[in-house]
Amino acid sequence: MQIHFWLEIRFTKNKTQMKTIIYSIFLLLICASCDYDNYDPPKSELTGQLVFKGDPVGVRQGLNVMRLYEPGWENFEPIGLNVKQDGSFSATLFDGNYQLVLIKGNGPWADQADTINFQVKGSKTLDVQVQHFFMIRNEKFELIDSTLRSSFNLEHIVGNTNLQYVSLMIGETMLVDNQFKAREKRLPVGEIQDISQSINLELDLSDVKQDFVFARIGVKTQGNPELNFSKVQKIELQ
Repeated sequence: MQIHFWLEIRFTKNKTQMKTIIYSIFLLLICASCDYDNYDPPKSELTGQLVFKGDPVGVRQGLNVMRLYEPGWENFEPIGLNVKQDGSFSATLFDGNYQLVLIKGNGPWADQADTINFQVKGSKTLDVQVQHFFMIRNEKFELIDSTLRSSFNLEHIVGNTNLQYVSLMIGETMLVDNQFKAREKRLPVGEIQDISQSINLELDLSDVKQDFVFARIGVKTQGNPELNFSKVQKIELQ
């Protein structure tokens, strides 16, 4: 887009007149620039969920594991997508064709080189399949007197990986992970006799001042910096 201006400036000895002319030119250029840059902001909504075999996967709040690309734009900077602790994510985009890529090594799952191509037009819902090293199954929480007891099973998904530890975490808010926690009971793999059997962890909550806490199970795989988590559950203490 080109904008052409035709200006006729008559020189005058009147300083006030000359200042008025210069000021008018300045305003004209500003207005032209504003008109040129005046475009609608992005309005289309992308929403999605990290899943394994249809089940939502739990992660650390704000984990940066995905990038969006819009092919066809020269020097286009990728858009980073942070996910919430329940594995959900969202972004406001322009309508168009996009590519989603998982960042290698940033999530508690096996690396995958797949690029997901999709189109956004008005709105788009997208499930992103990942393969956790271990999945937490059948988690249960029970408060007995002032002791929180948990039990769960582990499903070993990726065979060439090793468990490092499991953890029971509690927090005073719904954000519970290795960043947001009030306390933790960690059980290293050396103290687990058989990971195919039910695993039990417990925490003493007798000194908690609130009437409730939020609890979650975490699993750490050797060689990976991130944990995967169960759903957050609210535990009433009184």
